Amino acid sequence: MKTKKLFISCAAAVMVAVAAVPAVAATPPSISAIIPNVGAIAGGNTVTITGHNFVPQVDYTDALSGAQYAPLEYLTFTGTQYINSGVKNNGVIDAEVDFNFASSSGSGALFGAVQTYPYFFADAFVYRQTTYGFLYNLTTAPLLWQSSMDTIVAYDTNRHTFSKKGNTAQLDAASITSNVGTMALVGTYDFYVGANNFQDGIIYNYYLKGNIYSLKFWCNSALVRDFVPVFNIATGEKGLFDIVNNKFYGSSAGAFDNAYAVTFDGIAAGNVVVVSNNTINDTITCTVPAHAVGTVDVAVSLDSERDTLKQSYTYLPDTITASPRDTFKVYGTTADPAIPYTLTDNGGHDMTGATVGSFDRAAGEDVGEYRLTFNPADWTFADHVFKF
Repeated sequence: MKTKKLFISCAAAVMVAVAAVPAVAATPPSISAIIPNVGAIAGGNTVTITGHNFVPQVDYTDALSGAQYAPLEYLTFTGTQYINSGVKNNGVIDAEVDFNFASSSGSGALFGAVQTYPYFFADAFVYRQTTYGFLYNLTTAPLLWQSSMDTIVAYDTNRHTFSKKGNTAQLDAASITSNVGTMALVGTYDFYVGANNFQDGIIYNYYLKGNIYSLKFWCNSALVRDFVPVFNIATGEKGLFDIVNNKFYGSSAGAFDNAYAVTFDGIAAGNVVVVSNNTINDTITCTVPAHAVGTVDVAVSLDSERDTLKQSYTYLPDTITASPRDTFKVYGTTADPAIPYTLTDNGGHDMTGATVGSFDRAAGEDVGEYRLTFNPADWTFADHVFKF
């Protein structure tokens, strides 16, 4: 099947008014039962967790894939991810972003698309070290980032709204009018979210450490992206959903943390799959991690919401089984031969060459079969029980 691409020219764009749906806090999950609720210390077995509110309300559906998404309050960037918005500058680009930076200082960009040096067309609302500000339309490389910003603001981790509309940039309630001419967002490359997409190798990319609550791009006054944070209700994958085009945008590099998590005594389970059944229970299947012998708490997390079922899963010792093999001696001989046996361990440990004791037979020298008894020796297999 041939793949077709849709290209939108900003020059031909038409103003579209789309209202964003505000993110609603998820109802906390509630665990009812874990089936089965026992297993070996080696883990690796699959359990089913039943309960309610594992799957939140669906607000968005990808027009192409049909995948369903639920809203998040914000999307956290940790300095390793970015999202390619697909927006190119074919006209006048405006933007609006609701955000807060992380606690650590450094350098980063909320969004950007930079032309190659030395024609440095600044790209983004950025922060560097202890200050931040807006860079725009620079025709020469700046000596310092601070000298290229129309405003310098002390670095903080508070939530802010920044917008650039025409020749006016606004941080929260404070407006800044350009004093050097047209305030343009210009770039050769696609606009990245969470990075500035500077690819000439002279000045490096700066990746965001912080949260984005919403982001919009306009081109020639037409709204072309209206991004809200979401996660896939089946897989837990996080990203941004464009409600203009009904399309999900995941990370282009790195990975966001998953919205779903199951832990056994704080240890993450694997292969988490969530299924909704609104008439009875939601279910989660997952692979149990390894743990020492004992009974532990199991927790289910849906982003920032969590429920814990206390002392709900028991790790049992692995079982070592000694299986004697048939042997015999000739009537009238004095010495019994050593009775061989095979060891197996349901925890998957290699028992080659291991010994855990010896077998003896009941007394008697007449021809016939004799019952075997086992004499265990000291052995060093932790968290195991023994049988034969």
